[in-house]
Amino acid sequence: MPIRVVQGEYRNGGHSLPGKIHVTRRELDVLSLLGNGLEVDEIAEKMGISVQTIKNHLFKVMKKLSATNRANALVKAIEYDMLDIKPLTSDISIIEKEEGTSDYKWCLHCERTYHWTEFRHEKVEPFIVNHVKYEPEFYLCPYPDCNGGYYSDGWDWETIREYHPQYPKVPEKGTKYPLYE
Repeated sequence: MPIRVVQGEYRNGGHSLPGKIHVTRRELDVLSLLGNGLEVDEIAEKMGISVQTIKNHLFKVMKKLSATNRANALVKAIEYDMLDIKPLTSDISIIEKEEGTSDYKWCLHCERTYHWTEFRHEKVEPFIVNHVKYEPEFYLCPYPDCNGGYYSDGWDWETIREYHPQYPKVPEKGTKYPLYE
């Protein structure tokens, strides 16, 4: 489920908390990428900054939110309306295109786009947890060299264009469109 930063009241997109505490857009960007399943080193590479800087941003945002850990920071940022979650419906109707969504998805992992019908579909061996049988199905990024990209990690192209209005309305297949340059 994509976690996105909500535009704050500051010019740079940051938010304020009681006590004149300023949570920066950059700190929230790091927290949202972490919430979207990226590891610290992946976030650093994607944002073009060091792993230590990512850790510093996470430490600062945790302190500002009075969070006990990273997961707690995510929850608090969502509660303060700094981050937004776009939930997936429980019956992911992938076969029929959901109304209001873009025809194209953007993979959080490889930063390439694909038509919503091009995803790879994989079934996993059924397993049982607490006497409940699970038969998971995964919808993956269609690029074979992509190391991630469950359907839930695929953002609507319209969302990416909110960050980068200069990107074309119809993305070119196989082209990388970085979220951070």
